[in-house]
Amino acid sequence: MSSKKYPETLKVTFTPLAEKRLIKLLEYLEAEWSRKTRDKVLAKILVDIKRVSQYPISCPESKIKRGLHQCVVNKQTSFYYRVKTAKSSSEAKSELEIISIFDNRQKVKNRR
Repeated sequence: MSSKKYPETLKVTFTPLAEKRLIKLLEYLEAEWSRKTRDKVLAKILVDIKRVSQYPISCPESKIKRGLHQCVVNKQTSFYYRVKTAKSSSEAKSELEIISIFDNRQKVKNRR
């Protein structure tokens, strides 16, 4: 475990790729399953994002890309994130950047 101190809750941002993939996932869930299923999955994703914004090193770090973490939301869905630290003149500010959201059944090369 790292000895870094994080604020109580990090600001969360999404890359354009993460936003696009989240929208596609939600559209798929509603079209193929139901609005109720879509809402349940979205609620679980948001709960996990809140958790990692409070405990950013709670998910395993990638063995391939240092600083990148994977959060498994459920059997079908995961997201990658990283903690970005921007140093301002007075203090260091960190934010949680959601890099991508994906279906765990995808081939690994398609997750990038």
